[in-house]
Amino acid sequence: MAKYFIFGIGGTGSRVIRSLTMLMAAGFKPFRSSDTIVPILIDYDITNGDTKRTTDLLDLYHTVHDASYHVENQEQYNNLFFSTPIRKMQEVNPASKSTGFAVNFNADNNQSFEQWIGYDQLSGEKSYTLDLINSLYDDSTDSDKAELKLNMSVGFKGNPNIGSVIFHFLKDTPEFQDFASTCEENDKVVIVGSLFGGTGSSGIPELVQAIRNYSNTNVKNVDLSVLMVCPYFGFRFSDESAVRSSIFNSKTKAALNYYETSGLNEMIDAIYYIGDDCTSIYNYCEGGDAQRNNIHIVDLVSALSICHFAEQDLEGIHNPQCFKYRITELEDNDNASEADDDSAGKSANALSFTNLMATELERVFYPLASFAIALRFFHDEVANNTSVVNELDWYKTLKVASCFEDGKVITKETNDVHLRNLRTSCDGLMRFYKAFSEWNEEFKAHSSHALYLFDFDKTKKLHDFIVDGNLNYESKVFGFVRHESYLEVEKDVAECTKNAWTAMKKVETFKVDSNEKTFMLMKVLTDGCHEVFMSQSNSRSDKRRTILASKTITVS
Repeated sequence: MAKYFIFGIGGTGSRVIRSLTMLMAAGFKPFRSSDTIVPILIDYDITNGDTKRTTDLLDLYHTVHDASYHVENQEQYNNLFFSTPIRKMQEVNPASKSTGFAVNFNADNNQSFEQWIGYDQLSGEKSYTLDLINSLYDDSTDSDKAELKLNMSVGFKGNPNIGSVIFHFLKDTPEFQDFASTCEENDKVVIVGSLFGGTGSSGIPELVQAIRNYSNTNVKNVDLSVLMVCPYFGFRFSDESAVRSSIFNSKTKAALNYYETSGLNEMIDAIYYIGDDCTSIYNYCEGGDAQRNNIHIVDLVSALSICHFAEQDLEGIHNPQCFKYRITELEDNDNASEADDDSAGKSANALSFTNLMATELERVFYPLASFAIALRFFHDEVANNTSVVNELDWYKTLKVASCFEDGKVITKETNDVHLRNLRTSCDGLMRFYKAFSEWNEEFKAHSSHALYLFDFDKTKKLHDFIVDGNLNYESKVFGFVRHESYLEVEKDVAECTKNAWTAMKKVETFKVDSNEKTFMLMKVLTDGCHEVFMSQSNSRSDKRRTILASKTITVS
């Protein structure tokens, strides 16, 4: 039983936590129902669109979990959809006044940097400080050069020299103090941020030092991991841009050099370096609500790194452990389309589950695919009371039909708390279907390393729903011959949920308790959709690892 405090700094930190939430919803290991995830989003741009999307998703997950699972730390909940609690700081520390997932800097965000540091008050005995400030910061009013006159309402605009001053006081925020008073032995901390902007690169060292220099032993000695996200996107040139992506690499090198020479790396137990030198190009956005970057494979790999760290036993390890993800590219990107007739419209170096297999097979593919199939099945069949489900025993026993009318969840107030929870779970699944399908589509929007996972066109069969789900073709491009499929046969999802319900009823303690109907719904969906892949994964996983060994993404 452990708490995992995940500090997501800036837009990158928010997007990584958004992907982590998707993994958690899919019941990803190694997290269990007895664990607790505590996300803490840090961004001076309080209206940042990426942060807003992530907090909305965290709130939705939180709602579904609480409606579906009513007893904490139940072994039978482990690895079911939404089974690991995601908690706000106030829920793990009742004394906290923080009501959300984000740090509130309690400041006037319309201030310029010079107003924030009290520049106009630096006179007389403080004149030497004024001279030092003038030598360190540009006082230009040009938007692409402004430092002292930088309006911080939309963050630091790629200036870590400004961010480091602001974040030096991060340790004094109520949210950090709440974390420090809540952190216990066996808890773990993960910090996520980019090294090529202004928020992440300045926030990482301040947060690491605040933790390691804290007086409380549990905080000072906590297992600490940092995900250092290196460049993976750039901006199209614009006269209005205050951020120049042409210097992203040099800024990253400077940050890495500082972390190494300052001794910061020695304070960290596990470091993950994640990036992509095949950069995707975005339109520049000043910040605020309009800053909503599409999810990238780097964000997903970063979320997987958090899962990897959660499994690590760091006892007795005194030197920082460094990890990096690697991915084997296509041998000939120009001929990539020859491998698949369906590749039209994809970027030349597009990726799919075939790139994520081998050692990651059970860890990545099966939970995500099972969850995606469950969401589609629930949205298309269950919500519409189709002939596919209306005669299923579990559907009738749990009275799922009482939650829907014309394919939409009934919102009418009811005094029946159990029916209310069931409707809340159903509504959450419908909303998660939309959130997950949007997340899935965003991966495809990149000019480089677009990731194709699922096709949510409801006319598709399972083989087609999973992109590259049928691997029965010979590919010279990938450097190996593939003669098998994720799905040996086209399984019927409804039939698999029926089998899962039958298995549940055989358990000696089985009882349809009104308070547990929502849990039973989640278990039927989880176990049923796992069964879609179960037979082939158990019998042929070793062989598949060998066949796909030349095309893998893995922690090394």
